[in-house]
Amino acid sequence: MHRYLFIAVLCFAAGYITGLVEGLSKSEQLTAIAAQQHNAG
Repeated sequence: MHRYLFIAVLCFAAGYITGLVEGLSKSEQLTAIAAQQHNAG
């Protein structure tokens, strides 16, 4: 029983971290694009 709970928490944590990393990379890309447009303009 505890093993399944541990696996569930592990999967949830992995998904959360993955989403967090993807969100950070997307925000960095948006910031870079905004900076490029600002410099070009």
